[in-house]
Amino acid sequence: MRLPALLFLGLALSLGGCGLLGSPTARYPVVTSADEAASAAAMISAYRRSRGLPAVRVDPALTKVAEHQARAMASTGVFDHEVGGSFYTRIRQYNVNHRAAAENLSMGARTVSEAMADWKASAGHNANLLLPEATRIGLVRADAAVARGQRYWALVLAD
Repeated sequence: MRLPALLFLGLALSLGGCGLLGSPTARYPVVTSADEAASAAAMISAYRRSRGLPAVRVDPALTKVAEHQARAMASTGVFDHEVGGSFYTRIRQYNVNHRAAAENLSMGARTVSEAMADWKASAGHNANLLLPEATRIGLVRADAAVARGQRYWALVLAD
C-alpha cells in the first residue's frame, strides 16, 4: 500500500516541475518599468523607417500586455511566451484591437539597446520588429532581484 502512494507522490512532484499540473506560481518579488518604452519606440521607428516601414508609438494597452508577460516571467523565473497565458489570450484580456500583433521576449539583456540587438540578430524576432502593419508598441522591463538578478523584457507590437 505504501509503495504505490510513494510512487504517485514522486510522479506528482516530478510532473509539477514540468508544468503539467498547472502554471508556475510567483516565487520572486518583481519591479517593473516602462521607462525605456519611449527610447525603444524611437529605436524601432528608426530601424523600421530605414526599411521603408512606418514608425511606431507607445500604446498604453500594449504596455499592459507587455507588463503582464514580463511580470509573469520575472515572478516565476520562467522564460517562456506562455507563462503569462497565451499571447492572444493576453491581447484579448486587455481589449487590444488589432489585425496583426507580435511579441518579442528577452532575458538577461541589461539595456533596451542590448535587447534590440539580440532581437535584430534573430530572424523571427527581427521579422516581428519589421511587422509591416505595426504602428504601436508596448515595452516593459521586469527585474527579479531574487532570481539571480535576472532582467526580463517583453515587447508587444500591433497595428
